Amino acid sequence: MQDIDLKMKKVPRQARSKATVYSIIQACSHILVEDGYQALTTNKIANVAGVGIGSLYEYFPGKEAIVAAMTQNLIEGHMSILNQELVSINDLDFEKAMRHW
Repeated sequence: MQDIDLKMKKVPRQARSKATVYSIIQACSHILVEDGYQALTTNKIANVAGVGIGSLYEYFPGKEAIVAAMTQNLIEGHMSILNQELVSINDLDFEKAMRHW
């Protein structure tokens, strides 16, 4: 069994780089919803994102790493929403807060 690298090659620091990575992740999400995982390729992701394949590979070693980044973003987004809601209803005990959420 081959090991799959799920880590980004580098973290974007500048706004333009962050926008490129965001576009790549959004394109991946779009392709997964519309066409499924079988249709997901790095070339298709780059094309839908409107970036060159070299830009994609500058940040990600492969499609699996893009899916991992997309998943991480989804989890972080949901955890942020949960945290905001728990803070906003801090007068409830934990069980009531979880039921509310």
